[in-house]
Amino acid sequence: MNDKIPPSTPLHLDAALSEIATDASRAASDGLTGSAEVHRLIKRSRRQRATAFGSAGFVLLGVAGIGLSGVLSPAPVEILPAPPVPSPTPEVVEPLDGAFAPACGEDLSELRATTTPVALGPATSDVTGETPLQVTNTGDTPLTVASAGRVTVYLLDAEGKVASTHVPADPATDEAPQPLHLAPGESGELGLSAVGPCGDATPPAAGTWSAIGSLAGETTPAGGVAAAGTVVGGPWTVTLDDQGRVTSLDGRTVAVPPAQPATPPEAPEAPETPEPPTHLPGAFGSEKATFPAPTEWEDLQCGSPAPAATGDALLARLKVVGQVPAMGGSSEKSVTARVTTHAHARLDVVDWFFLYEYVISQDGVIVSSPLTATDSYENAELQPGSVQDGRFTLAATASCDPYGTSSPQPLPPGTYQLHATLPWMIDSYALQQTDGAWGRTVQREAGAEALFKGRLVSAPVTFTVQ
Repeated sequence: MNDKIPPSTPLHLDAALSEIATDASRAASDGLTGSAEVHRLIKRSRRQRATAFGSAGFVLLGVAGIGLSGVLSPAPVEILPAPPVPSPTPEVVEPLDGAFAPACGEDLSELRATTTPVALGPATSDVTGETPLQVTNTGDTPLTVASAGRVTVYLLDAEGKVASTHVPADPATDEAPQPLHLAPGESGELGLSAVGPCGDATPPAAGTWSAIGSLAGETTPAGGVAAAGTVVGGPWTVTLDDQGRVTSLDGRTVAVPPAQPATPPEAPEAPETPEPPTHLPGAFGSEKATFPAPTEWEDLQCGSPAPAATGDALLARLKVVGQVPAMGGSSEKSVTARVTTHAHARLDVVDWFFLYEYVISQDGVIVSSPLTATDSYENAELQPGSVQDGRFTLAATASCDPYGTSSPQPLPPGTYQLHATLPWMIDSYALQQTDGAWGRTVQREAGAEALFKGRLVSAPVTFTVQ
């Protein structure tokens, strides 16, 4: 069978190009994209003569692209996001073993701040400047930090070398430090030691310095074993005044002690003269004390007026130690309260030092009174100026049911006053007289009531509930 293929219609390249350009221009005016119309025309040319579209097809596409450059749009470019950068692993630095006492000129530029189980840094809640640093529990279990109470500060020069010594606190004027019981994430505030010169050098110049701090002591996890060491913090930026006292730390104001007057030259010894009669400031002019009306348990219930602080007339004072941080509704904080015996009195009192309590007032009215009714059958002898510390758990709730038949409710946000209280019963006392002699001991008679029976009440401390 001998079929013949009819001759195809000849394709003239010049005519095809002219037709494509004309149709592409018309498509642009009709809202079609140039690339879509070119594709359609090319397909039509292929149908007209597939065999004639060898090398001429490439010429056609090139010419069409050049002629329609104003009509064709560039293809969009997809921009991929940068791959995530992994966070660096934080450095773990444990306390230094043993004591830490760098010498003047020692290079501390490579010293690293402690990160676990505690960290030392600027206090976030200190408002008075008396405790500008804090030690924070960075672990996930409660622990106790026992230390000397003040952070030793060393100034560093531009090369990171020690440029100062530290001046130990005066135990006669400094209060005994108390252990800090810290829950995970909780902080305890600390004071600063004084800064001294290196050897016989002049005191450090006033101005801005870099400084590091160290806190020697023991850290004891709950149910664990105590570990001795030195916690390191810094470096921080500190400011010194012209007497070498730290006045700011990382931009936070630091309370400074009064300036010490210059030591006058020694006067020549005067001839001996008879000593005047002794007079002790603050001592008593009588052997017998006069006690004020007591603050009773009934006076501290919800709805009663906020209690007034008791004073030296009860031969002891009660105060809240430190500031109370802001609290959330129903949250709890551990608070330290301190009883200080009068400096010129010896006391025998009923031992209530296991029962530090509190009431909360707002606008002069008690709004929470979680007091406990209980008894004590022991006595405690208190020496002049002795200190008894205790802790209680402050709850941001309104507890107004002395019999415990209803549940406490969260305190609404606002400003409140905290009043620490302690049952106070005096069985006997002796008072030092202004001439230095001690008066006779005044005792409770057998079978009689205590010489005084009431409560010690602290001055109010303001705190907020958020």
